[in-house]
Amino acid sequence: MSKKVIVIGASFPSKKNHAEGVYLYNLMRYFKKTFSLQVCVPRGMFGKGTAGAETDEFEGSVKRPSYFNLGKFQFLRKIALGSYFRSIYSVCDKKADFIYSHFLFPSGYGAYRVSKKLNKPFFVALGESTTSSYETPIGKEILKNAAGLVVVSQKISDFLVANSGVNADKIIVAPNRADSYIFKPLDKIEARKRLGLPVDAKIVIFVGQFIYRKGYDRVLAALELLPERVESIFIGKGEFESTSDKILYKGTVQNKLLVDYYNAADLFVLPTLSEGSCNAIAEAIACGLPILSSDVTEIKEQVFEDSSHLVDPLSPEAIAKGIEHMYANFDNYKELALKNSVKYSLEARANTILNFINTKLK
Repeated sequence: MSKKVIVIGASFPSKKNHAEGVYLYNLMRYFKKTFSLQVCVPRGMFGKGTAGAETDEFEGSVKRPSYFNLGKFQFLRKIALGSYFRSIYSVCDKKADFIYSHFLFPSGYGAYRVSKKLNKPFFVALGESTTSSYETPIGKEILKNAAGLVVVSQKISDFLVANSGVNADKIIVAPNRADSYIFKPLDKIEARKRLGLPVDAKIVIFVGQFIYRKGYDRVLAALELLPERVESIFIGKGEFESTSDKILYKGTVQNKLLVDYYNAADLFVLPTLSEGSCNAIAEAIACGLPILSSDVTEIKEQVFEDSSHLVDPLSPEAIAKGIEHMYANFDNYKELALKNSVKYSLEARANTILNFINTKLK
């Protein structure tokens, strides 16, 4: 009989919103082959939450209890976390064999509290872009008591060992991977036709939140420095005020259309300042795009050296020179990027995590 697992996450797709929590969903499709799953996705009463009926594949196994999410009121955080735990415990399978959580807060906290109540082991997947929560007293307590930690980069692993009192043998490094059934190379011209984009233009794509850390504004500034016209696509959420005539599209798109937008571009550009393991980069690699990103440790770990070019993410001039360099050598970069796209496998990542969990449960 397969082991029962409670999976705790901040979001998960529903029939109403297919894009929420898609990375957790894709991983759980592989977990489902090995374990009996119950997914718990608490919804804040005073904040955003994923509502609606669950997706068909997980029909009946997704619970969405409500809790008091007091959001920005830090002094009430303990009350909110307590409510979060109680909401999970009220609906979770008390006969579960272990708990798996996606990120440290609040999911990892919920997993820790449920594990204590049920006297069962718990695992936490970590991919935060900053490590500040790993150093808090409660963060350290959760990390030390976890049966195992799944981290998306060696940088996070090294930090946990050096600063959070975690033994290295409790950690498995498993970088993010895109679902190759969805994200894969397609014909560029046909993708542009489907999206109504110019078929003969040079186009770069940025995918990420429109925030300073991600660098959308630095990409736009770099495009203005180029001697030759290059068009752009910006996919993401946030405030983005610009009247540039080099922007073909900016805003959100349906998840099912994202693969066409990647394939309509020549290059993926993301001058991010920090990441855990970037989902957008994983998707772009799976689509066979050459990558221009940041010369920082976590990006170096994620990309293929021969099909990427890394620059100072704070310098529009460096970004512009990088774009010029990649277009000057585009055929070579593209050929290598297409070869590297098939090396990315979500199934291999899932099997790595499943083997790690089974080893720890013995």
